[in-house]
Amino acid sequence: MGPSSSDFPLTIRMMAPSPDAKTTSFWAKTLTPGTESGSGDSPDLRRLRELRKGAVARLPELAERFSRALADRPGVSVRFANSPAEVVEAVAALAEPGRVVAVNKSGVLATELLGALTARGLHVIDTYGESASGAREAAPWTLPPLEPAEIAASFGVEAWAPNGGPRRNLVALVGVSAAAAEDGSTYFLQHFTNISALLEEARAIVLVVPLDKIVPTPGEALLQLRVMASHGLVPALVEIGRRAKEAGIVPPAPPLREVSEERPVQIFLLDHGRSDLARGEGGDLLECIGCRACVVPCPTHRYFGGPTRQNPREYALGRLLGRGPDVDLCVLCNMCYAACPVGINIPRHLATAKAADAAAAGPSLQRFLLGNPEVLDKLAAPVAPLANLALSLRPLRSLLERCAGIARERPLPTFARESFPVWFGKRRPIPDRRSRRRVAFYAGCYTNFNDPRVGRAAVRVLERNGVTVQYPPQRCCGVPHLANGRKDAAVAVARFNLKSLADAVADGCDIVTTCTTCHFALTKEYRDLLGAEAEAVASRTFDASEYLLAMHRAGDLDVRSLSSRPALALHHTPCHARVGHLAGTAPRLMRLIPGLEVQEVDRGCCGMAGTFGMKRQHYARSMEVGAPVFDAFRGAHAAFATTDCPTCTLQISHATDREVTHPLVLLDRAYGGWLGHE
Repeated sequence: MGPSSSDFPLTIRMMAPSPDAKTTSFWAKTLTPGTESGSGDSPDLRRLRELRKGAVARLPELAERFSRALADRPGVSVRFANSPAEVVEAVAALAEPGRVVAVNKSGVLATELLGALTARGLHVIDTYGESASGAREAAPWTLPPLEPAEIAASFGVEAWAPNGGPRRNLVALVGVSAAAAEDGSTYFLQHFTNISALLEEARAIVLVVPLDKIVPTPGEALLQLRVMASHGLVPALVEIGRRAKEAGIVPPAPPLREVSEERPVQIFLLDHGRSDLARGEGGDLLECIGCRACVVPCPTHRYFGGPTRQNPREYALGRLLGRGPDVDLCVLCNMCYAACPVGINIPRHLATAKAADAAAAGPSLQRFLLGNPEVLDKLAAPVAPLANLALSLRPLRSLLERCAGIARERPLPTFARESFPVWFGKRRPIPDRRSRRRVAFYAGCYTNFNDPRVGRAAVRVLERNGVTVQYPPQRCCGVPHLANGRKDAAVAVARFNLKSLADAVADGCDIVTTCTTCHFALTKEYRDLLGAEAEAVASRTFDASEYLLAMHRAGDLDVRSLSSRPALALHHTPCHARVGHLAGTAPRLMRLIPGLEVQEVDRGCCGMAGTFGMKRQHYARSMEVGAPVFDAFRGAHAAFATTDCPTCTLQISHATDREVTHPLVLLDRAYGGWLGHE
């Protein structure tokens, strides 16, 4: 027999599903209840955020402390590596003559080492894919509700050491989940037993410790591991089937054999640009704990590439470190930001990268047209019938695709004969001496020029409930500019809108919008772009459904005049509604209509993602992403299909051949006895 566990020179701790969780069918998603951990804005999360910021600020110091803690451990070699090539060469030397390397496919291995390992001619065994063999692919909406507190309670932590059993002629190459500088201990999160088995059976062990995984103390490493487990289970469940399928055919593991020699352990502290990044603008990307929570809601990560499909943070990190391609696949939905337990603003970095790409590439008709919807709107609105006819002609659509890269298959928005600003200027306001509320209505480009029904409905509903409505000067919210690499233009329109809307706020108005993307821009993006300059407007901006529900709670919304309509409405919640904390708001408002049953379609992103789905190079991807949403609408016998995002409206209508309505239009029709207004 080999050396006993007491001879092993490292302290390794494994976090894995506890025995109790396993006996209740962990992978069947039956979890044990427990104490709160990593949920919402819990104490754990607040502590972790402070910990991660501090650890990144102390990267070189913590790495040196970790190295010194292991300096006198027999059989352990600790080396600093500036590049993956240094690690790969050491692994290749250890792996001779069999040249078999078994990996755990952690983030650092998948994105920084695997390609170099295979290029070096080594045979790589993906132990995670083997462990997941037979698992089926899952979508997030097929999983039962999983609370972080319950998930955390279903994991346990145990010290690991080899039992001295037989080994295989292979090298274990394992990326750590966390490491403690105080005592040199290392920590792993495993959903199966693949890491434990891999370390047990390998004749040599190589641990890769990315510098950003080192924290000061063992207790802090365990905190990091606990939050990683609680926020990483759903991504694991979603990805497990795909990773099993993509593992493919792996070389057979060498047979087990009894050995007596010592097991060499090499530890590489991998920098690979991290020290420089920590001192720059992208340092917050190193605060990541590796939970992959950002993967679950990201609509396009499946196209990012890499052995494990890079997550949004890896996509941004690769770009900042000069290892990534263009970032056009990011749609700036901000779902990754909302999902991140540490609060890393990944989209901010990708928006900056988009702007850099646009500047480097020079003028682009595609970026100009898709980033400037109001330009085309103002040109086409006065000649709407002619513009609509022209844009429907196949030859012109083909020309647009060739010259501007706008997919010819994509129906373009039609222009209204009478724009919303014209209608608002001509209308007669409903006088109401009871009025206690004043609103400045921010319509957005689509309501202004393409579908003024939404704006008219909003104004009528607000006014009949005693709200005075103003329409201040306004421009496009700027999100299309950001998505197409025109950050300077986005800042310019943001400043224009903030000046106009701030005047309205100073005059006692709330800001109300019917577009979830415009709401997102006014409440979140402007804060990111302009900081405190945006605060006065952002803090007084409301989605129309949100505003009307607040009136209802205050007893100020007339629900008695709503006419009954026994029918089913299906509602799609846009991504920007989710990140704007508006999920469920529009359905709750529609349920005030007597007899109306409202079901929410929880099938992820519709795929349009603003202007992403209009681009020739992304049209097919947008339809693939939205397929689950389309299937849900096609399969239901619903009288109404609703959403509160203009581009979601265009996408779902295009894919399903059915009318898609804004919730405010339904409410307006209910007030009108379902005779409707147009």
